[in-house]
Amino acid sequence: MRGLLGLSTSLRPTETFASKLEEELSGSLFTETLLNQKQISKNRFSILMAFDAQQESSITFGGVPDFITSLEGAVSHRVAGNDHWMLKLMDIKVGDKTIQPKVRFALTDTGTSLIYFDELDYKAMIAGICADLECFETPYEPNVFAIKNCEPSHLPDIWVQIDLHEYKLAPQAYVVSLVYPNGSHDCLIQLRQSKTK
Repeated sequence: MRGLLGLSTSLRPTETFASKLEEELSGSLFTETLLNQKQISKNRFSILMAFDAQQESSITFGGVPDFITSLEGAVSHRVAGNDHWMLKLMDIKVGDKTIQPKVRFALTDTGTSLIYFDELDYKAMIAGICADLECFETPYEPNVFAIKNCEPSHLPDIWVQIDLHEYKLAPQAYVVSLVYPNGSHDCLIQLRQSKTK
């Protein structure tokens, strides 16, 4: 495999697949290598994602982009545990129902559009979303669910509490509308059960 940049700023790789792969491929993580070679002054990076055609996405090594003059409105969280991508997950609400997660950590990933949960948390999330709705397991992938004749605006919001801050996931953030030629439509739930143990 070529071209993988291990962007974790952890100095001690943890026992995860990604960190083992990063360690196997390079021996040092990318930002750590840049810091050791004095190409950057701080062992950090930031990602700026563009949401319209007037912006450009960027990755900055060593800090934040020069044109960022204020972090007003930004929310910062301390990393939990030894893994750079891990945040402290306090609770989850589906509509007005609170789910106490069995796994108390959230792993962030800028490269996926799916939201992964531990098996027990996944079952609770699906049950919470599908309460009073006609949900079905998709025929093409086991344990993946869709909602029959679904209108996303009628689905509950999901609230995720990380540390003391709550983040809202509107239905459009966790379902994809499937519109069929006959005009009917279902919603594919973009939650998945983690396959790792």
